Amino acid sequence: RGRSFDMMPVYHGKEEDLDQKQVLAFLNHKNSSHARSITPEILTSYDLEVEEHASTYPTVGGILLFGSNPQKYFSEAMILCSHFDGVSGRKAISSVDCTGTLFQQFEMAYNFVIGRLGRSFTIRGPKREEQLEIPETALREVILNAIVHRNYHIQAPTKIAIYDNRIEIFSPGVFPGPL
Repeated sequence: RGRSFDMMPVYHGKEEDLDQKQVLAFLNHKNSSHARSITPEILTSYDLEVEEHASTYPTVGGILLFGSNPQKYFSEAMILCSHFDGVSGRKAISSVDCTGTLFQQFEMAYNFVIGRLGRSFTIRGPKREEQLEIPETALREVILNAIVHRNYHIQAPTKIAIYDNRIEIFSPGVFPGPL
């Protein structure tokens, strides 16, 4: 139909499945304005809702980004974070299932990983400066890429595995094109 998967309707979804407060907060942050309400035209213009068969449905993107309960429709659209003992094996020290909207999943996964990384520090004058063993910007980018570029058609979660010597990130799907 010339539409990407995130623009497709969720036929069992209802308009009420989109959290209007989250949409409003996002729009106000994005536009630096102070919108007071969400109109159907706004939801349609951002491809959060679509009209089809004389009914209005939330889109896949709308549910994943602003749904009250995205896992109701996409049970595997989540991130499984695990911290394992040593450099191999599956003996988990800690784990968390990051659910909710994609924004909430990112925040939970990012905080989980940051909280398990080693830190070094230097003292400069009266201040102590901490540095993570992996730069925060690199972690932010790789987690965001795993969320944004994954294939939500595939019924499998994104996985983050932390070992003593590395972090592995698995995002369902394959590279596009000839990569």
